[in-house]
Amino acid sequence: MCNFLKTAVKVLRIAIIAVICASVLLLLAIMALGLKLYAVIDPSMDEYPIGSLIYVKEVDVDSLNAGDVITFRLSDNLVVTHRIHETILHPETNERVFITKGDSSEEVDPGLISKESIVGVPSAVIPKLGDAVTYIKYPPGSYISITVCIIMVSFVFFSDNIISLIDKKNKKEQ
Repeated sequence: MCNFLKTAVKVLRIAIIAVICASVLLLLAIMALGLKLYAVIDPSMDEYPIGSLIYVKEVDVDSLNAGDVITFRLSDNLVVTHRIHETILHPETNERVFITKGDSSEEVDPGLISKESIVGVPSAVIPKLGDAVTYIKYPPGSYISITVCIIMVSFVFFSDNIISLIDKKNKKEQ
């Protein structure tokens, strides 16, 4: 029984280290590729269901045309992913701006989207993962995720102590 417990502790320690390393490598890869992550919270685009996680990459704004899907900032707290319905020249500034529309909407979006507002274009989508990211981002999910991380790291650091305790118990039983 004691050998089983020692093996279980060692396997769990390796699994936790592997999860932590994989998570760090994934975050580093996302940063290295210049991707930004956004959770979908609105059903306005059929190809990006609510709860999905969208990976957005930067784009040369001058290469965008009607029909392209873009992610843009409406305000500091609101990022939207919609399709370009039309490109026009702004009536006052004579700069190229975009009229957008959600695929599920019948009307175009109010307002014109300037090139400075464009974050990029979606390059990948993972269904349901946006729900998890959103949950972790705000309390109580953030508190739970921090607690789980602390427990995992503590287990890794103290697993040798746990194995020593198992060995001591095993020696007493013999």
